[in-house]
Amino acid sequence: MNRPLQTAVNLQKAMSTHAKRTKHNKAMAAAATTPELLASPVLERNGKLLLSLFIKPGAQSSAITSIDSDAVHARIAAPPRDGEANKEVIVFVAKLLKVPKSSIDLVSGHKSRNKVVQLPSGMTATAVLDMLHNSQT
Repeated sequence: MNRPLQTAVNLQKAMSTHAKRTKHNKAMAAAATTPELLASPVLERNGKLLLSLFIKPGAQSSAITSIDSDAVHARIAAPPRDGEANKEVIVFVAKLLKVPKSSIDLVSGHKSRNKVVQLPSGMTATAVLDMLHNSQT
């Protein structure tokens, strides 16, 4: 491949990655509706609770590694292929929050480590954060 064409391809890949990151950040920022939730991985949008996750697949066991203002960081005991890690994320979050796995939906991040899951109605952001902090290793 000649040099100008390769540079154009690399630029296009970089712009695509930036666009995905920007789209995710904008979606999460738009989801925050109350000031106290702006610095929280749990966001409320249109009456729905969203949880932002950063997943490290392929671990020996599933566990929360840290919680910061952007996301809940967790390791997942499933490989990142054929949707196995996504299924394990849903099972893991449902187990942590003591809700049926059918009530957790993966909203975005099907092929990314940055994921957003929708939590069941009737839960509050503070209750979710308390449960996550209590289960953190």
